[in-house]
Amino acid sequence: MISLAKCFQARQVVVSVCVAAGLLLYVCLTLSSCSMQYPQRRPGRYLIPEGYVGWVTIKYRVKDAPALPIEDGRYLINLPASGHAQTSSEQEYGWANDDYFYYSPDGRRRQLKVTGWGSGGMIWGQSNGKEMANGNEVIFERFFVGTEEEFKRKGATTAPSP
Repeated sequence: MISLAKCFQARQVVVSVCVAAGLLLYVCLTLSSCSMQYPQRRPGRYLIPEGYVGWVTIKYRVKDAPALPIEDGRYLINLPASGHAQTSSEQEYGWANDDYFYYSPDGRRRQLKVTGWGSGGMIWGQSNGKEMANGNEVIFERFFVGTEEEFKRKGATTAPSP
């Protein structure tokens, strides 16, 4: 005959296993729902002319514009001196870790920091969207390049229309 103490121990083991399995299931479901809420996209690599300060605008799905090339698994957006580019590529939505560089005429690149307030960042006010212009849908993204002070002085209230 099984003693009462052994029955109690066996019950504790079963309860502990059930609790552990439940916690594991909860963690797995939480992580999978997070990844479904925030889909990933291919990251971008933005090449900005050395010394450029101001708003950058990229228009997507523009007929007869070149498709974005890929460099190291990233879309390569090489911006001209105007800071405005067009591509026939689709804009992707979701989470990614983009990178931003100033480039010089000799091809050298200097990475620009993306930070929160007060940490020396150079990229601000990133947004994307759709607007109607002359009866056509314009799909765009834009951001400000410059110091935090420049953004507060020049950019925070002057985002251009695409």
